[in-house]
Amino acid sequence: RAINDDQFSSLEAYIQLPSVNEKDDSKAKEEQKDKTKLPLFELNQSTAADLRKIRGIGPVLSGRIVEYRKLLGGFIVAEQVMEVYGIEDSLFNAIDKQLFVDKSIISKININKAPAERFSKHPYINRNIANAIVNYRDQHGSYIALEDIKNTDVVSDELLEKILPYLALD
Repeated sequence: RAINDDQFSSLEAYIQLPSVNEKDDSKAKEEQKDKTKLPLFELNQSTAADLRKIRGIGPVLSGRIVEYRKLLGGFIVAEQVMEVYGIEDSLFNAIDKQLFVDKSIISKININKAPAERFSKHPYINRNIANAIVNYRDQHGSYIALEDIKNTDVVSDELLEKILPYLALD
């Protein structure tokens, strides 16, 4: 049964309704509880089948993630998953709490032994840079420190920072 405006006015002080914010807060708390129950996936060891268990990752994306991981030599940070074709920021933001990385299992390129072809297979190193790294080594001898690849004049500070975790001396 409905009440009229006069009745509502006289009762309004005694009526307590949850605010919209309180409803939103309780919903956010429930969503947060659900997130803590989500399974975690280590990006450098998970199979494509494992990754398909993540909501939003199907067979195509899981395969691309595994293939990109092989090309990289492993993920250094979970954010690198956004470099995989088809992984939008919104999808990554939805799944990032389920992802973590073990940096100890990165496959590294030996800068004193690897041929240019090996370097150029890495997504961050193009053929010109690969050739410059090898040519410099051939002309000047083995690299003493990883940072010495900057002497090639084609490796910027930014690129060096990206590729350093993937390089080894011996």
